[in-house]
Amino acid sequence: MNEKIILTNKDLHRIVKQIAEQVEGEYYKISPEEYLQLMSLGSYHGKAITKMKRFEGKPLWITGDLNISNTPTDSLGNVGYINGNLNIYKTNVSDISNISVKGYVSDSGTPIEKRRLAAILKEKMDD
Repeated sequence: MNEKIILTNKDLHRIVKQIAEQVEGEYYKISPEEYLQLMSLGSYHGKAITKMKRFEGKPLWITGDLNISNTPTDSLGNVGYINGNLNIYKTNVSDISNISVKGYVSDSGTPIEKRRLAAILKEKMDD
């Protein structure tokens, strides 16, 4: 049983990447570009993307700035952390309360902005 296994650089890279992803802990790290590509393939339904078997039910860690402005997105799914800025301008995203964003959030033209402006108006009316 002393068979030798020959791995190419590509095979070794894939195996190391899989091990690193499994050891990462509570998050699955993904680049903004890869996330956007998956979103476009999934008709911009974030919940469908993050339920993929590949992510093992872990929340996603977006490794940079995420810009999904002017898309039909209504949810980012199980994104837990964005290591950069988040631009959801003119989308239907209505809740990002469970997402930690390292940078700024641009939410103009979203249900989030509408609720915030309504709360400000209510506060002014109460005074």
